[in-house]
Amino acid sequence: MESIYNNDNIIKALLFRKESSNFLDKTIYSNLDRTSLLYNQIYPWMMVPQVESEPNAFVTSRFVYKPHDHKFMISNFYLYSIVYRTWMSTDYGLLTDFLADEIRKNIHNSHLLGIGKVGFAGMTEGSFDKDGNWLYNCIEFQTYDFH
Repeated sequence: MESIYNNDNIIKALLFRKESSNFLDKTIYSNLDRTSLLYNQIYPWMMVPQVESEPNAFVTSRFVYKPHDHKFMISNFYLYSIVYRTWMSTDYGLLTDFLADEIRKNIHNSHLLGIGKVGFAGMTEGSFDKDGNWLYNCIEFQTYDFH
């Protein structure tokens, strides 16, 4: 998740979208401990917000493990940009799309978590609740080099 909380554009979207749809013009606080967003807005597991939660934006993850050389290795992982519907519209398009694109640019063709080189494998979108209040983009990455 380090590549997520070290991306200035993702941090600005998560911190400043509540106050402005033009969040990229904001300045990140010089004393911000980026890791403070872990377990609050950035989750290293699949976190789904409660339907009645206050509007917000999150990045969460899900991992798929498969056998490789008699061990379990991560073969695919998914990062979700989750946004409350009233926060979707920004000066940069839909917030779920903005976050998904920043995530994709950071992670595609990178080496993460010691799992080898990963590549963008696709994206889906949807809603976590029947009323369509919590919307998401699910970005899929596949490990294609375990070395």
